[in-house]
Amino acid sequence: MKLWFALLLLAAPVLHAQDTVYKCRSGDGTMVFSDEPCEGAAIDEPTASAANETPTDEAANTNSDADASEERWCDAPARVWLSYDVFQENAAVALNDAQKMELDALLANLTDEGMIDTPLWRLGPDESLHFCASRKVGERIHGMLGKNGERRVVKRGFVKLMNDPETPLALRSRCVNAVQECMRGEKAVFDTCVAKMPSCSVREPWRDPEVCCPLECKQRYVRARDRDVPASSAFDYAIYERGGCIPGIEGGR
Repeated sequence: MKLWFALLLLAAPVLHAQDTVYKCRSGDGTMVFSDEPCEGAAIDEPTASAANETPTDEAANTNSDADASEERWCDAPARVWLSYDVFQENAAVALNDAQKMELDALLANLTDEGMIDTPLWRLGPDESLHFCASRKVGERIHGMLGKNGERRVVKRGFVKLMNDPETPLALRSRCVNAVQECMRGEKAVFDTCVAKMPSCSVREPWRDPEVCCPLECKQRYVRARDRDVPASSAFDYAIYERGGCIPGIEGGR
């Protein structure tokens, strides 16, 4: 792992210690690091000295047919992304203890999944850490480190869980979160988001390494929609009501 960080240091631009990076919160609640003071933001804290560098628009672009969840992060405006050298300067204040313990593993996951360049980074409104990098020409890879140390990798629009717990409750959370993430995409349709969710393929679906929803959840959703139940209510019914569709959970929220 030390070799990995050495390579990143070699690839990163030289730091300019005299520059200051400000920690701001954008209109959508996302934490943004900038080399300029915040405009009308509640947070305007100079962080440790770091490089005065903002990624280019080209660096933030993704493949045009990327999934909405991947698009949401890797297609974000260039101004919200910062280079890895800035991350190294600010990691001590940007990450909590759980994230620091899992950081090396996430970078190794991204490398194993085909990352070919030094990642850009940003913080999410829920204290999650996000990396975006190239996987090959025209394709991006997105790594997420949750506030509790959860590691996820998104490539070609599919989310891969790296260390999420293998429990029925975690499965329910992954299924719900994946559909909700899909719904954040532009022109998203609830029926389409549910339909395109992969069905779990193992006997104990909470042990499936891919993000999935049990087939029963999708079938219950379709039956509710056939009765003209509104989409969001149909999904809540499928997941939670009358015992819910997740095996191993007796029902309720």
